[in-house]
Amino acid sequence: MRHFICSKTALVTITALARFGLVSPSSALTLSLPELAGDLEIGPWVEPNFDFPYMRECDFVIPDGVTTIENLVFVLSGEWNVGEITCNNGFGGYDVSPLLPPIAIFLTSDAFPGDYFLASIVMPDGPFDSLAAEFESYFPPNVLDFDDLLGVELHAELFIDYAPIGICGETIDSYGTLEEVQLQLTGPVPTVVSSWGQVKSLYR
Repeated sequence: MRHFICSKTALVTITALARFGLVSPSSALTLSLPELAGDLEIGPWVEPNFDFPYMRECDFVIPDGVTTIENLVFVLSGEWNVGEITCNNGFGGYDVSPLLPPIAIFLTSDAFPGDYFLASIVMPDGPFDSLAAEFESYFPPNVLDFDDLLGVELHAELFIDYAPIGICGETIDSYGTLEEVQLQLTGPVPTVVSSWGQVKSLYR
């Protein structure tokens, strides 16, 4: 099973930088994570098998100019294909159901070992644009604040959140393409970027 891990020298693309200081306080800053985009499938054990990974990973940092985070949202755009799951109904027969798994993302850091933030989005069948879910301090619940994400290197792990149970088996694979993977931060953001050098410094 292949995993994709982004280079630490290409930590994060900040799509909102095109506005160069036109972002007002208490607005949203969008962080694009292109290393997490691409093709995914649940696994190679059922057709169709494209040899796609089921997860991708990336390290990134939130720009220094962000002083506090009021909310953090996971946003996906792309296209997905429904699969099929077959379960033993306990009466000598089988029930067949559509399979559309969630895409989930963990945010972890060495700065808070063992704790993590989690967001999850159930995939639709077909194209989708800007599906969103809010992150939560998940384990332990409600222990971390979003501001704990500031000033530290973060690790994002995006994956298909599917685990078969004993009486069920996947009979048609569910797969798709994530064209955009973004994080949207709400809170005060810098209102002035005085030089291109300062912009480039956010990537170091």
